Amino acid sequence: MMVRINLLPPEILEARHRRSRWMKVVAGVGIVILALAAVFAFLLLDTWKLEERLADLEQERFALEAEIATYEHYEEMQAEVESKQAIAGAAMGRAQDWPSLLTDIGTFIPQRVWLTNLAMNYPHTNGEADVGGIVQFQGLTYAHPQTAQWLKRLEEIEQLADARCRFSAETIHREVELVSFELNSKLWPGPEYDPMSGRGDAR
Repeated sequence: MMVRINLLPPEILEARHRRSRWMKVVAGVGIVILALAAVFAFLLLDTWKLEERLADLEQERFALEAEIATYEHYEEMQAEVESKQAIAGAAMGRAQDWPSLLTDIGTFIPQRVWLTNLAMNYPHTNGEADVGGIVQFQGLTYAHPQTAQWLKRLEEIEQLADARCRFSAETIHREVELVSFELNSKLWPGPEYDPMSGRGDAR
């Protein structure tokens, strides 16, 4: 068995211990500094990338603003067209589709019912959606139930509303006993004037 005997003075041994501890501290501080330097380098590189991205976005924004500026003329033209359409719509009002309405009346009229007079009052609406007109039906039939049937049929016509019977009375027409009636119905306002629809004013 070998026994080692340290013959160095205690002062030298203590100095060596202090130097060893100091080197450990310096090494630890160095490691911390290296770690902080690595983090700083990463953040600096990420900042550069963000600045480059921000610069690219700024260039894209400038390009878009320049492109949008080229469309300002068309926006002004569109606003002018819409303004003129509004003026035209107010002047034209809400025209009815008379051919469609008359076709529906002829389609829905029951058998054995004859119209002797058809009157329509449709004022100029100036584009107001709540202004309509009145349709007056006068005719002859053989019995009161047929008058009621005609009244019910009028409810199926989309352009009409609130159909009512003013009177249904027995009468003699050309020596034949018939029922004379008069029905009134409200007329919904027509659609708003649209110059692009290709349909002129049907009033």
